[in-house]
Amino acid sequence: MITAFANEKFTDFKVNENVKKLESAIHEVTAKLGKTYPYVIGSENIMSDDLLVSTNPSNPSQVIGKFSKADVKSVNRAIELANETFKTWSKTCPAVRSLYILRLAQLMKEKRQELAAY
Repeated sequence: MITAFANEKFTDFKVNENVKKLESAIHEVTAKLGKTYPYVIGSENIMSDDLLVSTNPSNPSQVIGKFSKADVKSVNRAIELANETFKTWSKTCPAVRSLYILRLAQLMKEKRQELAAY
């Protein structure tokens, strides 16, 4: 259920349960590191051989992920699609747009520990 937005309270790490939740999230996130990801145009996932390797700045030997780089043709296609999509989005009423933002806030709340771990 989507509720009205309110800032989240700070996590109290003096509470052992909160520490355990974050430690668990860190463990889960660490297990996901190092994967190779496509770039996305619309609903199309596109892998390329040209990769951008993202590393942990505090531990450069730790690869966070490898991300496919798009070529100029693909970037232009993505821009064209974004322009076309904006034509519809710009006609979407603010009340509906706000529902998307509230849903995003709810998802972020649900995945708070995971986001903190990243």
